[in-house]
Amino acid sequence: MKNLLRDMKCLCDPTRLRILSLLKNRNALNSTKIAKLLDLKTSITSHHLKILENRNFVLSHKSGRHVLYRKNDINWERFLEKLDTLE
Repeated sequence: MKNLLRDMKCLCDPTRLRILSLLKNRNALNSTKIAKLLDLKTSITSHHLKILENRNFVLSHKSGRHVLYRKNDINWERFLEKLDTLE
């Protein structure tokens, strides 16, 4: 139950939801591209990406000099399943 609450707290931020929404139909993007597409400062974007990554909602991997982020569909499905069990 504590993990579910932590996940919900992570997702209650509008900026993090916008990031997830952006990554939903994309392969992978770096933080600079995400910031540009969402009209955010790169430092703010990086902060929110780190929180999402810590809760496993996004995955990251290094590609050359850039870190690319993508939505973790497996963890998203697990989160939705946990929500279903609350009924």
